[in-house]
Amino acid sequence: MMVRYGYILYIAVMGCWLVGLLRRVVLVWLARRRRGYVQACYRRVVRQLMVLLLEERVPEEIALPIGRLPRWREALVDMLCRIGTAVYALPMTTWRGVVCRYGLERWLLGRIRRTRGVRRAGYLKQLADLPMSRTIAAEVVRYRADKCQQVRFCALLVGLVAEPAELLRLVATYEARLTMSEAAEVLHLLRRRLVPIAYRPLLESPYANLRCVGLAIVAQFGIEEAEDALLTMVAGEDAELARRALWVLVVLRAPLRHRAVRQCVRCFSPQERQRWMRYLAGEGYAMGQVRWLFGEEVYYGALIGSYKRSLVCG
Repeated sequence: MMVRYGYILYIAVMGCWLVGLLRRVVLVWLARRRRGYVQACYRRVVRQLMVLLLEERVPEEIALPIGRLPRWREALVDMLCRIGTAVYALPMTTWRGVVCRYGLERWLLGRIRRTRGVRRAGYLKQLADLPMSRTIAAEVVRYRADKCQQVRFCALLVGLVAEPAELLRLVATYEARLTMSEAAEVLHLLRRRLVPIAYRPLLESPYANLRCVGLAIVAQFGIEEAEDALLTMVAGEDAELARRALWVLVVLRAPLRHRAVRQCVRCFSPQERQRWMRYLAGEGYAMGQVRWLFGEEVYYGALIGSYKRSLVCG
């Protein structure tokens, strides 16, 4: 009798295990099928978006198949931002028409209001990557006084997109000092929007943030004619800007036999000095070109003769 009950219990347990395994297999198959359907919809939406933008067609002519996509507004915003950062000189009328038709501005603004911290900065950055109206930009102005630095900077980007003519004023009145990555982000935004701007007035500006943007422009485009302005900045009183200008001089492969450069290098800490030596070695400066700065520096001579420098410089 006990043996019979044992067999019944064993069969019940095995049946439950098989049912659970079959259910798991079915769920995995349905999930993969759903994922494949969603990816196919994404590809179709991207193709139709490119047709709209490249052929400059009216958004009402094509209905994007986004109704069945999960979180379709978030997916559409991500697609438009990716296309906008990869393609230059997009037709603003068509691009703006897609944003207005699907209410992406108001949706992003609602997300910005309901979130905090870094997530809010991410939504502000997406808003800056889209063409927006001045009404939306006016509602973002209050976030320039946020406690989070990333939120303040992304709100600044939104203002630059909405009012490119106010670029100099907005950057000059930005309270915090722009980091090198933030200055590069501003430069990327200007290049993507095809906003013409002269570098020399920026380098000679009394505002530190404008000089940071000018340094980013010189480094990005390799403007060798700016060497005299960079040397003037190296000899200036602002130590942080002097160091940045020094790095840009190395990017331009400029000769470093200048008294201001030598005085700036003397103010380096031992860690900064070694880091700058590694950068000079990676950029291909020979010992004779930097002997005036370091003398017969053993560490730099070892860098020049090391296999690591050969790997970096080819």
